[in-house]
Amino acid sequence: MLKVRCYDRENPTLPSVVGIWRGADFQEREIFDLFGIGFEGHPNLRRIVLWEGFEGHPLRKDFL
Repeated sequence: MLKVRCYDRENPTLPSVVGIWRGADFQEREIFDLFGIGFEGHPNLRRIVLWEGFEGHPLRKDFL
């Protein structure tokens, strides 16, 4: 388990760990899709759960 904090609510980004753990690819894409947190250096960061035209990130507190 890896726990991090992202303090920038306007442009939340974290460094990607896909280069270290290849299996983190799916988890980082899911976090991006549902929470809107970007991962710098991720090779294929795009939506994985919701469709491409979906606006917003449903697990954020400010979604509604």
